[in-house]
Amino acid sequence: LIVYDSYLNYSSSNYALASKGKNKKSVQHHLAHILSVAAEHQIKKPFMGVALDGTGYGLDSNIWGSEFLSVTPPPAYCPLDNQKKQKSRVAGQAGGGVKASKAERLAHLAYFKLPGGDAATTEIWRGALSLVKMNNLDKKFQKKSNDFFKNINKNNLNSVVKMIDANINSPLTSSMGRLFDAVAFLAGIRDLSDYEAQAAMELESLCEKMPKSFYEFLFINEGDKIIIDPEPVIAEIIKSGAKKNRAKIISEKFHLGVAMMIVKVFEKLRRKNGIADIALSGGVFQNRIILEWTIALLKKKNFRVFTNINLPANDACVSLGQAYAILNKIEFNQ
Repeated sequence: LIVYDSYLNYSSSNYALASKGKNKKSVQHHLAHILSVAAEHQIKKPFMGVALDGTGYGLDSNIWGSEFLSVTPPPAYCPLDNQKKQKSRVAGQAGGGVKASKAERLAHLAYFKLPGGDAATTEIWRGALSLVKMNNLDKKFQKKSNDFFKNINKNNLNSVVKMIDANINSPLTSSMGRLFDAVAFLAGIRDLSDYEAQAAMELESLCEKMPKSFYEFLFINEGDKIIIDPEPVIAEIIKSGAKKNRAKIISEKFHLGVAMMIVKVFEKLRRKNGIADIALSGGVFQNRIILEWTIALLKKKNFRVFTNINLPANDACVSLGQAYAILNKIEFNQ
């Protein structure tokens, strides 16, 4: 059995598909993140989780990255469990005798355009410009908005504006990593990132203490899902103006805003399904501030919180989650 990420542009996925063998299965990236926590803690009852990261191929072909899921795992084999009685339950066949279980996507960050696709991961002003334009903040706060982009080459800026308006090479994303990049740019930290998560880490480094106020997200009910709109966050930053001395307070209010958003979403979901066990995973949770504040705030609201312990929360844990998904026959409902 060969298991691979559902994003076919990954070299590992291409390697899997090119390998010999007929039995091949893909697992969605963020589901694998959440299930890695279930595997480490051997969670046997229904739980919810959130995976926050930069990129993961979604079931709707968009770029996911802020995914709230529910999972009902069967009491089956856990890849980290060395007990013989657990191993014997699936001897000889992955998921043998295990009834298929379902995972559901319950909430996510509102989609925004990522002009240039991968180019926006280095030229982080692109994502910021997209968020500003898609929410009409360039019209509502025209002069203040322009000030944030005054150091960007005008030709490049105009080209990206046209890409956004004409929807050219501008995939939709719900990536928390890209939102961190956008906020880091608007905080004046940098225009370009030399490596993955550089801007986000520099934004984190400015966060020293929990502020008294925070940036609030907007929650929209869309069918059976909660859509988390960052428009109020971006609007508040733009409204305050492009001031060099605001980077620290922007960082602190944004970090607390993200942690509070997570808690509020899970509170809303718990009122519907009664689930209080929460798994946290994805590269954003390597941010110590986000991790610690989120755990503390969730516990205050009487949630039980589980995180990656033997593996890092980044993509190093994904293979474990993939194995857990296949062994337990956990299938994704969008």
